[in-house]
Amino acid sequence: MSESIVKMISHDPENLDLSQFKLISFFRPVVVESKNFKWNAFKMADFFLESRHDYILKIKDLKINSSYDVFTIGVYDTIKNRSIALLDLLSSDVESCILIISRDIPSNVKLSVCIYAGRVGQTSNNDLAISELTLYSKPLFQRHSLKFSQNCLGAFRCTYTVMIALFLRETYSLYGKSRFGYIWALLRDVFTVGLIIIIRMLIGIKFEKGLHIVYFVLCGFFIYFIVTDCISKCMTAIRANTAILSFPHVTPFDLMISRCIFVFFTNIQASIVVILIALYYDIDFEISNIAIFLYCIISAVLLGISGGIFLSSLAVFYPVYERIWPIAKRILLFLSAVFFSIDRIPVKYHDLISYNPILQLIEGLRSSISHLVVINNVLNVNYINSLILLFLVLGLLLQKLSYGKLNL
Repeated sequence: MSESIVKMISHDPENLDLSQFKLISFFRPVVVESKNFKWNAFKMADFFLESRHDYILKIKDLKINSSYDVFTIGVYDTIKNRSIALLDLLSSDVESCILIISRDIPSNVKLSVCIYAGRVGQTSNNDLAISELTLYSKPLFQRHSLKFSQNCLGAFRCTYTVMIALFLRETYSLYGKSRFGYIWALLRDVFTVGLIIIIRMLIGIKFEKGLHIVYFVLCGFFIYFIVTDCISKCMTAIRANTAILSFPHVTPFDLMISRCIFVFFTNIQASIVVILIALYYDIDFEISNIAIFLYCIISAVLLGISGGIFLSSLAVFYPVYERIWPIAKRILLFLSAVFFSIDRIPVKYHDLISYNPILQLIEGLRSSISHLVVINNVLNVNYINSLILLFLVLGLLLQKLSYGKLNL
């Protein structure tokens, strides 16, 4: 019953947008004296939650017994004097933000918010001090506006609508507040690729295996960025968008796919900018094998999505993987022949390093725009396809099993 009435989620204060919220309560300071009582807490006695509303509770500099410790936020029924929802947090000198989402509250229930002086039930002889306590609210969107037919077409329209909304939200949240906006995303990738190209040209390397160094380096970074950025975005998708998952039409899969679409379009546009600059300086660009060219690009996206779903679902059960991935990402930069040819690696290691799917796709993409790069012993289409399918199946299975752990 409590899950259907109200839900509480810890929110990142840095990504908080209060433009649509209204200030309804402000307390400064809040002090609860020490008592020999298991439920010693500050209660907002004159405030009651309304149905179908979002609330943001901001807590600044909360201390228990003059030190920072674990405390509990509670939503309780004032009529029956019982807890409906509880959330444990660690206090700190910076702001803590809690998103409270109310659903349809029955008329015989009156819900309010309280802050316990420690963990709930363990507050005896604890005192509580808060510098500032602020509460904001706004009505939830009208869900009847997002009704879809109960058939395949309705499911497709629902998924398409959610994807577009999440894609626009991702773009705005990352670059909406920047002076350059989305252009900064393109400039960042163009600068990274351009810097490596300039360094290689300054040391006298203008061609690598018959391919101009501009396109040689671009192919490497294009595939590498798509695969690794898709995986990184998938692994942080749930943690960065927990509040959105409270909406009925949004799933973790939607969050990951929309983020991967964002990565794909950003890298495609950055690559086009680099190609246009190269063409301006009369550096010809020609696709010699369109089938391999398209296969490598599509497979890079699918590998990033499937690998991201698998690793993000695995990280739910083993959070250490989320810390290991940034390290592995840097190692892959050197093991994937991003800015050098596989021929520069000792021959005795070729068979071992060829198991790297990113390296295979990079060499395959380079071969598709050059007649001189041989891919027969590098790009293994069956291996890439099997790996994508394996990651996708295992990822979706683990994601389904992780729903209970994520309280979805």
